[in-house]
Amino acid sequence: MKFVELVDINELRELCESFTAFTDAVTAILDLEGNILVATGWQDICTRFHRVNPQTACRCTESDTVLAGQLKKGETYNVYKCKNGLVDVAVPIIVGGEHIANFFTGQFFFQSPNEEPFVVQAEEFGFDKRSYLDALHKVPVFSEQQVRIMMEFFTRLARIIGEMGLAGKRLEESNRELRKYHEHLERRNHELETMNKAFVGRELRMLELKERIKELEKQQTSGGQA
Repeated sequence: MKFVELVDINELRELCESFTAFTDAVTAILDLEGNILVATGWQDICTRFHRVNPQTACRCTESDTVLAGQLKKGETYNVYKCKNGLVDVAVPIIVGGEHIANFFTGQFFFQSPNEEPFVVQAEEFGFDKRSYLDALHKVPVFSEQQVRIMMEFFTRLARIIGEMGLAGKRLEESNRELRKYHEHLERRNHELETMNKAFVGRELRMLELKERIKELEKQQTSGGQA
């Protein structure tokens, strides 16, 4: 089951863009292979550095797939530090009991970041240190309370997305079954029409034969009397 087959991605993107404009929070929807389906409000540190460099981009993919999927029992979302040092939060999107995608917010910190590990990363991966640290300081800092409130919203939204996707899937299956039944009825109707024509044709031939027999009988009777 593919997430893109169940929902209108453009409508979801518009919804996420509105949320980002209102809260300044990053949003994203990714499939389980790490393919980005929706992305709004992403920080420069990710778009200009982490997602561009092949090595740090691999870390991003691992964070988006492996870490995002490590939900503990009973949890509705997973808060974790991505491989490149930022905080991310993932909400699984479940459709019909199947985990098919993840809803994300993230690219933030719970407190002002320590520059040192990011200086090390800049040197390790060849980032321009000043530009990289400027991008680092643009990353927002959210309190745990703010994140909890946002995740309540995202959790409900992910549940609605899943339910809508499942409803759409069931509707599509129902329509497919109705089309099959309609095609079956059409075939049966065609068969009945063919049989009816055959019966009518046979009846007409029987009537013609009876009329012919009557004519022959009349001719024989007339001939015998003569």
